[in-house]
Amino acid sequence: MRDDRSVDPSARQARAPSLRLMLGAAAALGIADAGIAAESSAQDPASASASPSRETRLRYRYSEYDEDAVEGRIIGSAERYFVRAHQFQLERDVGAQARLNLNATQEIMSGSSPWYVLPASNGESIQVMSGATIRDTRRELVASLVNDPDAPSRHTWSASMSTEDDYRSIAAGYERAQAIGPQLTLGYGFSYSDDRIDPSDAIENGRIEHADKQSRSLFTSLSWVLSRSSVLQAGLQVTDQGGFLSDPYKLVFVDGDILSDARPDQRLQSAALLRFRHALPDLDAALHLDYRYADDDWSIQSHTFDLAWYQSLGDDWRLVPSLRYYRQDAADFYAPYFADAPGRYRSSDFRLSAFGAWSGRLNLRKRFGAWEFSIAAERYRSSADYGPGSSLSDAPGLVSYTRYSAGLDFGFD
Repeated sequence: MRDDRSVDPSARQARAPSLRLMLGAAAALGIADAGIAAESSAQDPASASASPSRETRLRYRYSEYDEDAVEGRIIGSAERYFVRAHQFQLERDVGAQARLNLNATQEIMSGSSPWYVLPASNGESIQVMSGATIRDTRRELVASLVNDPDAPSRHTWSASMSTEDDYRSIAAGYERAQAIGPQLTLGYGFSYSDDRIDPSDAIENGRIEHADKQSRSLFTSLSWVLSRSSVLQAGLQVTDQGGFLSDPYKLVFVDGDILSDARPDQRLQSAALLRFRHALPDLDAALHLDYRYADDDWSIQSHTFDLAWYQSLGDDWRLVPSLRYYRQDAADFYAPYFADAPGRYRSSDFRLSAFGAWSGRLNLRKRFGAWEFSIAAERYRSSADYGPGSSLSDAPGLVSYTRYSAGLDFGFD
């Protein structure tokens, strides 16, 4: 289970307190989720202005991610992924004009995964799960260096490596934030990643033994300071992927045969994002609103809406409830199964289906001097009924999950 989300928690502005609401330019086109990066990036003005400036900051998060058992008719184990994760972050000022960030993550996962779908005589679908319990460990290290981190204009260089038992990814990126007026900041940059997969039990299961893929991404964003309490940001991103983009662990039912998952070896994706941040000093709170539109040449279009409320409770307590809605259309080569040969490309991977999802999250934080404690809970539910699809049979493998996390932050000079 790989997670391609990346957020640079060090990217921040300091010309006005309200600008601390904004994520960095690279993060502007991702969707921040639970974890160290999201919590340290998306601060509300009250907490940001109250946070003491420290030369060194340490953060730790522990989280548990638990997917619901598969619903409907199945063959195999109904149990799905359970993941324990540890996240560590070191943020250190280097001299007077630079900041170094090191992020390390370890995820230990186990469970079963949707494999392929069989048609039933009544027109329903039967989800076939992986025959053996999957066990894997993912380790990731991300490093970034920001010069003049609290200045209106700055440069950020980043590099990362992620490994699993059967997967390796290396990435590098650069971003630039540049003030172009008293209220305007331009952001732009690029990233590149090189991934290699070595599927387990390849020969025994007829899988490809080795494969590679590359990803190149360009982005730009523009931030407006609308007032002392409001900020608006717009961003665009284009990503080109090439190489082996199929899933070697997925199969497809095609006219009585069980065939391997087969996807195009190129994918061009584009995304646009709008973010609005508004501080409410009288309530000691802040409102976050995000909208993201994305599409690609696989015919997948998606819409994401995010709403979050950052509320200071007094005595250094802070509560952050948030809500997200997501929906997407299906890839043009997706179906739960194929009665006839679909052509060159085919997949029954539920992640390429038409569906929608709701998620809600609650984060509570408390500061004790140089220490800050955080706990969070999230519930995510996806269904074909929430999106363009019509029934469970359209995508029987859709995932729902619960996630809990707890952590500590500590800063010192």
